[in-house]
This record gives sequence, C-alpha cells and structure tokens, in this order.
Amino acid sequence: MLSTELQAVTEPGRRFIEACERAGEVFAGRAADVDAKGVLPVENVEEHGAGLPVAA
Repeated sequence: MLSTELQAVTEPGRRFIEACERAGEVFAGRAADVDAKGVLPVENVEEHGAGLPVAA
C-alpha cells in the first residue's frame, strides 16, 4: 500500500512539516465551530496561512 504521509528529506522540509502539523491542530480545533456557524475561518489564514510557505 502506498503511504501518503509527507516525509522530509531536508532540515527545511522537516521544519515545514512541523509547522503544517501545528497549524493543522489549530485548524481542527476550530473546525466544528466554524462549520456550525457556516463561516470562513479567517483566523486560520491570518495566523498560519501566510507563514507556512516561509516556515522552511
């Protein structure tokens, strides 16, 4: 079976994956609330979206 887990092969890649995992935990914590309200979780983009590409 093919694994879809992202594996870093460089130090910048490792930092990027860790940043994504941290952001994912925050996003998951907000998911039920924003889904119930039917709103866009702007906080996700403001707090994490812009920073992820430069995390590495």
